[in-house]
Amino acid sequence: MAPNQEITIIMGDPTAVIGRRILAYILDSLIVGAVAFIMFATQAEFIEDAPVGICDQIEAQVTVCAQSNDQAWFIEEGSTVAAVVGVSVGAAILYLVILQGITGATLGKLVAGIRVVKADGAPPGIGRAFVRWVLLVVVDWFPYLLPIVGFVTSLATRGHQRVGDLVAKTYVVRQDAAGRPLSGSGASRIPDPAWPSTPGTPGGSSFPPSMVPPAPPSPGSWTPPPPPPPPG
Repeated sequence: MAPNQEITIIMGDPTAVIGRRILAYILDSLIVGAVAFIMFATQAEFIEDAPVGICDQIEAQVTVCAQSNDQAWFIEEGSTVAAVVGVSVGAAILYLVILQGITGATLGKLVAGIRVVKADGAPPGIGRAFVRWVLLVVVDWFPYLLPIVGFVTSLATRGHQRVGDLVAKTYVVRQDAAGRPLSGSGASRIPDPAWPSTPGTPGGSSFPPSMVPPAPPSPGSWTPPPPPPPPG
């Protein structure tokens, strides 16, 4: 191997992070769900030693009712339900759209070591993050709020993109790959080839050896004159 020959290590596919994405999804779901649960628990009325089926008995009188064994929670006023839903959705937008759009990460993604980026490696921005979130709720959560569609499309597409990523043109990559452009649809970034150094070209050549242009003649060497023009 020539002394000046460079060895280029090609990074594997930075979007091949399905396991990390599942971990981040679970953590983020717990965080967003905790906000909704706290809002419901603080606004709902509590009944201890409630008879079985109490929610069916009072469903015409309340807006929301939930029962677990002999404990029940219910909310009577529709305006209170609207406040609970509004705060929960607002927290989700703040966390999954604004925070993730600006930084490319949520707490779950920070723990999992992944980021959401555009093709140029930059954070997606609020607009793209909003598209990802809306399609997560409308399409990728299907069916029954389980991300089965998102999981299947993440496995099937080359850049491991769920439907929200395909529409928003975003990718989920390893943390160390964020900030660098992606080559192709989430494929490995392949740098320009490095060729062995060629004699007479300091620091090596960007051409393969068979394509190196000839060196100019050295000073003092004789060069034959050009042929005379043909007679007119």
